[in-house]
Amino acid sequence: MYVWEGGEHPFRLGIGELRALQSATGVGPLFLLGRITGSQWFVDDIVDTVRLGLVGGGMTPEAAKKLTDKVFTDNTPALYRNMLLATRVLRDAVMGEPDDPTGEDESGESQAGSVTNSVV
Repeated sequence: MYVWEGGEHPFRLGIGELRALQSATGVGPLFLLGRITGSQWFVDDIVDTVRLGLVGGGMTPEAAKKLTDKVFTDNTPALYRNMLLATRVLRDAVMGEPDDPTGEDESGESQAGSVTNSVV
């Protein structure tokens, strides 16, 4: 859940949203993350990341578009102010949330033995 200019909303980029973001931006998620954090972003890098993050968080595509249009249209400083939000949403999608105990189940037990390495 993030608080931003559009209010307080859950954000998530699942595989479907990541594919849509990839199609919209023409680059993969890690490349896009580097482009944003390296201050080489395009306008739609920020807008599409926020919009698709809202969709992945449970908002309808129509409502997410309406909200991002409201926040970003005729409000260009919102792009820079929401660059950090876009970075966090994208980072969480590709690297996991910072407080997510990767490799542990709910009891705190390591799950390393249950992971299999395979090539598909």
